[in-house]
Amino acid sequence: MKEKEEKVATQVLYRILFVMLIVFIMFFSVNYVFNQKYEYITISGQSMQSTLNNEAVLSAIVSDGKTTYNWVQDGVYIEKTKDIDYSDIIILEKSSDKTIIKRALAFGGDYITIVKNEQGEYRLIRIKENSNKVEVLDEDYIKSYQEWSDDGQAPQDGLTPQLVYEPTFYSTFFGGGYQSKQIYIESLQCNVTFFQVPENELFVLGDNRNHSADSRETGTISIDNIRGKVVEIVKNGTHYKGNDFYFLNRLKGYFSLIWKEILGFFGANI
Repeated sequence: MKEKEEKVATQVLYRILFVMLIVFIMFFSVNYVFNQKYEYITISGQSMQSTLNNEAVLSAIVSDGKTTYNWVQDGVYIEKTKDIDYSDIIILEKSSDKTIIKRALAFGGDYITIVKNEQGEYRLIRIKENSNKVEVLDEDYIKSYQEWSDDGQAPQDGLTPQLVYEPTFYSTFFGGGYQSKQIYIESLQCNVTFFQVPENELFVLGDNRNHSADSRETGTISIDNIRGKVVEIVKNGTHYKGNDFYFLNRLKGYFSLIWKEILGFFGANI
């Protein structure tokens, strides 16, 4: 009887180990495939506030006369792809060891300009390639239109003194050899200078326009610099003192993407 019980116990143990091995292989395989397609990145800098944050102080610790701050940092899962669309948040390679995160707002062939509207606030105006439609973008994700607009140093068009361009943008594109043309804008009741985005390049801006180094300063960026696009935002997804559940936040985003992959595999339109 005892020998029989030991045999049964051994069989149960082997089955448990077999199931654990299968689960491990499945998890390893899923995670390997996941990491081939996706990447997790911690947000650094304030250029994408308030969409993506790293500036909120959780606590401050004073020790030996020095203050150490613990920050709240968001993170993002990006899909490693160059297939992006208007308003996608993307990761760009700036150098071999540095990346930047911005929002893609214009592509090769598009015409763009940034001028103050009748309310005295800057608006990005865009005409997509092969289109005559003038789009005055009302970007609800911008942290502060008023803060962005209150610079007081914008250049004026000599022909239309009431027309005020965003200064950094105008200086970069006017002096950068970009193809341009004049287009009459009904809402401003004057001609406006538009600049064309070269083929295979894109125009990117940070959501925190008054604190972002972007295409206004550097000009357009090659699509070859694209590392991927944001497909999942993880709030408080970084380890810092007092944030004991950061890993659960990341895990939630992880399984959210896996679930979308499963739905996509079975033909769901997501």
